[in-house]
Amino acid sequence: MKKLFVFVLAAGYCIAGIAHEPYVPWVDSKSGKLDCKRVTMGTNNARIILENGEKIILPVDEISSYSLNDKVFTKLPLFKNGQPTGKIAFMELVKTRDGLSFYRYSIYDTESNHPGDMVYRYFVYRGTKLFLELNNVSLPNVCRFFNLAYKEI
Repeated sequence: MKKLFVFVLAAGYCIAGIAHEPYVPWVDSKSGKLDCKRVTMGTNNARIILENGEKIILPVDEISSYSLNDKVFTKLPLFKNGQPTGKIAFMELVKTRDGLSFYRYSIYDTESNHPGDMVYRYFVYRGTKLFLELNNVSLPNVCRFFNLAYKEI
């Protein structure tokens, strides 16, 4: 009887794991939210294939957020050492909690010996306002606050 219960429980868990909704990429722009088959972000334009097969090109300036590979990217003001840089960048939403959003910003390390290396910077925003810019000391504490393992990010 115990084995049957464990078997039914394991089978139910497996079925529940594959029963999630399929991932659909989207773009949120000035003209509204677009469900897409495919999104390719360039430096100036985004090439979008809509679900009906129509291809459109949108300027990146018109896009406020998008979803790609099951990740959400939001356009936010960029800060360095707590000061605004005057630039706006797409940042990956890692997690939200209590009105705060934890973001990762990825850039290529131009000062590295390996030009393809990525450098990650982490920020916590409340809405579109910077709440905290993270460094190596504060990052593990913020990860605990958002219930993330430091190695996950």
